[in-house]
Amino acid sequence: MTLVSQTVTPYQMFSKAVIYIFVFLIGLAFASAHLDASPSQKQLTHLVWLLPLAFIIHPKVQISTDERRFVLFSALMFVSALISFSLAGDVTSFQSLKSYWGYLLPVGLVVTLANIKVTRKGLYGLLILAAVMAFVVVVKDHLYGGRRGAHHGLSIPYGVMSTTTGLLCLILSFDRSQSKWLRLALVLAFVAGMAASFWSLTRGAWLFLVLWGVAFIGLGFLKEISRRRKIAAVFILAAIFVALVLSPAYKAIDKRVAQAYQQIEYYMSGKSANTSTGQRFELWKVAINTFADNPVLGAGRSGFLREKQAMNAEKEVKIRSWLEHAHNDVLWISATRGILGLAAFVAFFAFLFNFYRRSLSNPDTRLAAYAGLTVCAGALVYGLTDIFMSLKLTVGYFMILNALLIRHIISQRNAAAPYADD
Repeated sequence: MTLVSQTVTPYQMFSKAVIYIFVFLIGLAFASAHLDASPSQKQLTHLVWLLPLAFIIHPKVQISTDERRFVLFSALMFVSALISFSLAGDVTSFQSLKSYWGYLLPVGLVVTLANIKVTRKGLYGLLILAAVMAFVVVVKDHLYGGRRGAHHGLSIPYGVMSTTTGLLCLILSFDRSQSKWLRLALVLAFVAGMAASFWSLTRGAWLFLVLWGVAFIGLGFLKEISRRRKIAAVFILAAIFVALVLSPAYKAIDKRVAQAYQQIEYYMSGKSANTSTGQRFELWKVAINTFADNPVLGAGRSGFLREKQAMNAEKEVKIRSWLEHAHNDVLWISATRGILGLAAFVAFFAFLFNFYRRSLSNPDTRLAAYAGLTVCAGALVYGLTDIFMSLKLTVGYFMILNALLIRHIISQRNAAAPYADD
């Protein structure tokens, strides 16, 4: 990542230094999200309030139309949450709104990144660092005891972030404009990300890996590479799969998948709902009921919890007391924010998918567009069994990654056509 313009005055030197610091903090928060949940969540909270200062430092910075839309749609998600939670009496509860401040991260991210050129090497280096951080957790768990990302703190977010970051490294390793050593580093980072994904025992991440693999083969990405590289890619993926099957970790993975089938069977037959899968089904019932009673604006977090308590009391569901969200993005948003929140959610993702789809037509931005589509598709799949877009850590990860990819694509577009209106 390099600054666009050179400094000529003391104030410009100062502002340049501040922007560099902000960019460093963004990268630090992104990479550390893969290493340790607690400090990285605090960093993300600070960035929401710190980064908008870049508007004061560079009030005339040029922001593209697509970046403005990115800010607008993410802000609409925050506004919808604020309205619903205010009406539900949750607005004064830090616990209720703490994750949704992350929807405002793009405000500061866009103006900060608009002052720089997000280069390929800068972006690739950050992803490699993040994958290494994810692998460090695996090493720490082995050395000091622990399982499922214990030294990270949040095993499911750790697993899904490691999966997405690893896949991005694989996609970008096909960039023939870079040196073979950087591309090799990206492949190794992909392996590190996959190791972290499997170690996390996160079934939602594995589901996305399967779906992504089908899309990789069937939806045209392989058309972007030569026949020799296709063979190499398939060989590498097959080798990783064989190594995984032969490794001691395979037993844990096989057991984890088998448990899911067993838990579904137990729930459907009425034997038990007291499993991780069964509890999700029960929480989905609560979310559907909550939405049915409050379809337009939802019932807020407190309304969902009241519905859970009432259904527990009536023995309509059997849910553990410490489970406090729906474990499904769409159902959680519908229950707590209603149709208004769901509309903002759909509009936000529609914009992102459309932006990356349009960027596929440009050879200079095609790989980054594939990366962006992977990030967005992953978020939707992860949101089937958890609340990816309502957890501070994963919201921050998602916003930073999309802001970087959008700025990178715009930088590449401007480099190819410096006088074009982006």
